[in-house]
Amino acid sequence: MDFGLQPPEITSGEMYLGPGAGPMLAAAVAWDGLAAELQSMAASYASIVEGMASESWLGPSSAGMAAAAAPYVTWMSGTSAQAKAAADQARAAVVAYETAFAAVVPPPQIAANRSQLISLVATNIFGQNTAAIAATEAEYGEMWAQDTMAMFGYASSSATASRLTPFTAPPQTTNPSGLAGQAAATGQATALASGTNAVTTALSSAAAQFPFDIIPTLLQGLATLSTQYTQLMGQLINAIFGPTGATTYQNVFVTAANVTKFSTWANDAMSAPNLGMTEFKVFWQPPPAPEIPKSSLGAGLGLRSGLSAGLAHAASAGLGQANLVGDLSVPPSWASATPAVRLVANTLPATSLAAAPATQIPANLLGQMALGSMTGGALGAAAPAIYTGSGARARANGGTPSAEPVKLEAVIAQLQKQPDAVRHWNVDKADLDGLLDRLSKQPGIHAVHVSNGDKPKVALPDTQLGSH
Repeated sequence: MDFGLQPPEITSGEMYLGPGAGPMLAAAVAWDGLAAELQSMAASYASIVEGMASESWLGPSSAGMAAAAAPYVTWMSGTSAQAKAAADQARAAVVAYETAFAAVVPPPQIAANRSQLISLVATNIFGQNTAAIAATEAEYGEMWAQDTMAMFGYASSSATASRLTPFTAPPQTTNPSGLAGQAAATGQATALASGTNAVTTALSSAAAQFPFDIIPTLLQGLATLSTQYTQLMGQLINAIFGPTGATTYQNVFVTAANVTKFSTWANDAMSAPNLGMTEFKVFWQPPPAPEIPKSSLGAGLGLRSGLSAGLAHAASAGLGQANLVGDLSVPPSWASATPAVRLVANTLPATSLAAAPATQIPANLLGQMALGSMTGGALGAAAPAIYTGSGARARANGGTPSAEPVKLEAVIAQLQKQPDAVRHWNVDKADLDGLLDRLSKQPGIHAVHVSNGDKPKVALPDTQLGSH
């Protein structure tokens, strides 16, 4: 549109007579509201879909739902941004209008110029108003030019502000054939309901034709048959067992049935003794068995206090069952007082399982003789250990070195013959290995007494042999 062809009266009149910037401001506010609503919906939609797909609804269907909803969320976010841009452009159009409105000449000023021109022309009889008329026309021309420039600027600004990006339609997120499938399913359900109604109608017709009036007659016939059967069986029993056979038969079964009722009063009669025995077992505890005295050598054995507390008898005795050392009968405690003797060359370790010699078991499994054999070895408490060695390195079994303990009877017999041949050594545990290494290279019989740091109590071999 060429605004230079319009006089300023028309141009300014249109600007002042129009609706103004109010509609554009309202449009800007509306676009802002739409943008905010779309953004909120997109965020809520995305949150709900993500929550369902990751927590409450899992599986292929959930993944398909999330994939179908994602394009719609993207569309809402993009449309919200476009609505925000439209609001900004509407505000830009308002600014352009306000600028153009301020730039155009007000219509009253143009009307005053025209009135002045008419008055000057009417009174210009002698040409005295020629200069004033020219000045008035020049002022009017400036008004025309001012309005023309303002309108061209407004047209350019409003054209830029009104140029919007076209909006796109929302994507298809549902199955287009879903409605057709739903209609088919509805039709199938309707047909099934019609078939069910037809079956119900047929059953009702069949039931109406069934002769229900014969049921009482059938029941009466069955009752008569039962009575006839009872009479027939009574006559048959009377024919076999005599005139009173049926009565006797009935009495026998009645008596058998009454016998089974005796269990009720029998249980009542036995409940009192049962109650007493139950209370006796619950509240009475047997007194503990007296503790078996411990021997001096077996006092440190843990087996006596833990393992044999409930297994060993209070006491045991036997006749002709004493242990023998040579021809000498010895008490059971000798097994704990005289541990196994090993050659020095085959001694270490002396507290292994092989160091506990097997002894004759007395009357019970955990007696003093059996427990005494554990003393000083791997199975018992610590006790002084005696080690012997010989320079000649005694041989057995045809001269072959023996790794087994030397028999106690053989050692005692040898000591009885040569009591002065034994050399005694007292040593702490820390120096035991060095002493055994030195004694293994010296001839003779050596008795090594190991102490725990206290003063060892070892009798001379002469007195030991003399007392036994």
